[in-house]
Amino acid sequence: MKRLVEKDLETFLVKDKVKKFEFVRDFIETRKFKVSNVVYFTPKKYQEDVRRQINKAHIFCYEDINKTNEPHDILNEKSLLIMDGSARYKSITSYVFKRLSNLALIPSHKLMVDIVPFTTSIEYAYIPFSHLERQILGHQHWYAFRENNMEYNESGELVEGHDFDLLAGKMAPYTKMDYPHFMEHEAETIKCELTNQEQEEYDKYRDGLFKKYNTIQPILTRLADFTNTRPSRYSNLQNVVNSLSGKTIVYTNIKSHNSSIKKTLQARPDVEVRTFYDHNTVEHTADNIVLAEVPIVRNYLFLDVIANAKRGCKFYFITGYSTIDELLFAKMKEEFEKIDIFTKILRRKIDEWHAKQEENSI
Repeated sequence: MKRLVEKDLETFLVKDKVKKFEFVRDFIETRKFKVSNVVYFTPKKYQEDVRRQINKAHIFCYEDINKTNEPHDILNEKSLLIMDGSARYKSITSYVFKRLSNLALIPSHKLMVDIVPFTTSIEYAYIPFSHLERQILGHQHWYAFRENNMEYNESGELVEGHDFDLLAGKMAPYTKMDYPHFMEHEAETIKCELTNQEQEEYDKYRDGLFKKYNTIQPILTRLADFTNTRPSRYSNLQNVVNSLSGKTIVYTNIKSHNSSIKKTLQARPDVEVRTFYDHNTVEHTADNIVLAEVPIVRNYLFLDVIANAKRGCKFYFITGYSTIDELLFAKMKEEFEKIDIFTKILRRKIDEWHAKQEENSI
């Protein structure tokens, strides 16, 4: 796989924030082609970090991309566009995707920095790489890529378009990775049973929700909140946390659950309770991270927590046997496993590509 010429196109997958900003600053200073200016897009929760770390750039937030024409006015063919964390904005119908797609057509020089190459599922790998350059994955739009049509790989074999080896081979010439694979941390899953009384209450509550709502999302959300706040769940959570030593951070879905969990764990001064919706800055201090509630939406926010955890930190996932528990946990587990498997393959393909380049240069 050859790179496109006459363009600076690069992806850097990195979990360490310090290394990310070091790479970005170095890329700005040592880029191959001279650029007229630098435009940097970041999730809003990280904009202050970016402003502190990156001086030579016009900084914008994805969430505000529809509120100003300034990025369009600033960008030109010789600009460098930096897209930080764009994989999390995966909705093909959102204003972020539409506006960023149009803006990304303007400059020839682009850098994408992220912790993972996709979120939710492999079909969404198209989103960030289409901003970088559509020719990389070889499809005109996401709907064509989504169909998973058969393609020939480099060996001439006919494989599915979403084949991990095929896609990793396409991405490798444009990608650097600062980790061997994403889920490096040891993880343990603890499954908790509802008591007989809680199960009866769950069944009654579930039946009432199906009578009340015509759509599934409010039912899922309320059932998840119900199981996550049962006394048996709190008791199991307390047993897990009490068995751990060192700094422990317990993550929840929403703030309203934090006070109850804090009350349950109040005897432990080395335990902190947070939500992964927060702008987290302390996960790197934890010896243990406990996910008290499986993410209902926006799993990528917990991916941020995993990415920033220090080496040696152990993860504990608390879940249960109810239908809602198994549904949400399976969804999260599938996403994390796909990311982990794909990043292993991508790292191998990157190493093979660079080895070939060195061999050809001798």
